[in-house]
Amino acid sequence: MIIYYISPSEMPSRTANSIHVARICEAFTSLGHEVTLFICRTLPESDNLRSSIEKFYGISLREIKLISFYSRWWHIALNLRIALFASCFVLVKLIRRCSQDIIISRNLYAAFFLKRLARRRLLFETHELEYGFRKRIQGAIIKDDAVPKVFISKALYQRLCEHHGYAIQKSIILPDAAHAGVNRLQPQQKVNLRKEHLSSQDLDKYTYHAGYFGHLYSGRGIEIVQALAARHPEIAFWIYGGNDEQITLLKQRNNANNMKVMGYVNPSNVLEIMSMMDVLLMPYQKMVSIGGRNRSDTASYMSPMKMFEYMAAGVPIIASRLPVLEEILIDGQNCLMAVPDDPLSWSGCLDKIKGSEILSEKLAKTAHDEYRQRYTWNVRAQKMIDLIGK
Repeated sequence: MIIYYISPSEMPSRTANSIHVARICEAFTSLGHEVTLFICRTLPESDNLRSSIEKFYGISLREIKLISFYSRWWHIALNLRIALFASCFVLVKLIRRCSQDIIISRNLYAAFFLKRLARRRLLFETHELEYGFRKRIQGAIIKDDAVPKVFISKALYQRLCEHHGYAIQKSIILPDAAHAGVNRLQPQQKVNLRKEHLSSQDLDKYTYHAGYFGHLYSGRGIEIVQALAARHPEIAFWIYGGNDEQITLLKQRNNANNMKVMGYVNPSNVLEIMSMMDVLLMPYQKMVSIGGRNRSDTASYMSPMKMFEYMAAGVPIIASRLPVLEEILIDGQNCLMAVPDDPLSWSGCLDKIKGSEILSEKLAKTAHDEYRQRYTWNVRAQKMIDLIGK
């Protein structure tokens, strides 16, 4: 089967949507499908685009055809320009072919154009609520019962139904996922990896290693990590992520010797570094920014990719007790959950995991087993194909 995947993404880049697109397209090819991927490239020339994307995301593009354009003004009507660029290409291909090609779009405008113009199978995936003119376009797509829809959480589905005043049909809830084939590490393997990745650090000072991975936007909970570092000087807290400006600012404001601001790590390396930790922290707050366009309050319907990467890493997780996270995480079964903005609650959870190898092993193993069975990109990709075929 040939899949035309129309993204909202510029690649390679640090955006979560570009990581999602890279991973799911690779999963489609691993299932035996051919993928044509439409993107805005961040490199002026296309000569090294393929190798740059493979290296940055840690994926294979062997069965993926890249169709890209470059613009110095990436963020000006980016989705619309990708949509026009991709839609014209796809329409020509569909007119010439009689096979059962399919179109998967995370691009709002492309889904709208092709729903009306292409008499072919189209799947639309959205991760957010739209407003203004974009809300009308989103509503036209999700109200079309002939178009299969993918949403990343039950909460998002419910919010969209309320947002548009319509009970959405022919849809499926598919959370984000993690790369397939990740194995848990033995204790000595963790020690060896820490020596490899943290060779410039004084590791002998610390008896335990906690990791935070993700953006440093408002609501991501870095204040909780700072509070934990002050309360637990025997633990090293490793902070990975953020853009250059945020990383510099956090380093300037960091007064804790045991909180290490390490900067951004490429998606190709992130799971290995997660796996060498003793515990992983996911301190989302009740209001979470996703950066850009002044949007916030995704805490009620998000499906963080790092949650599934944490599960894949096979390391015990402490997460905020938020309803949308509880769609996946169960306190005491595959994680411990803390009150989002209460450092004492987080400190108590940290003490429980650090003080009990039995509890730590139970949480880590259960989460990892669930990842392998339910939350790989391959599993997600197959469910998308199945939905289109219904």
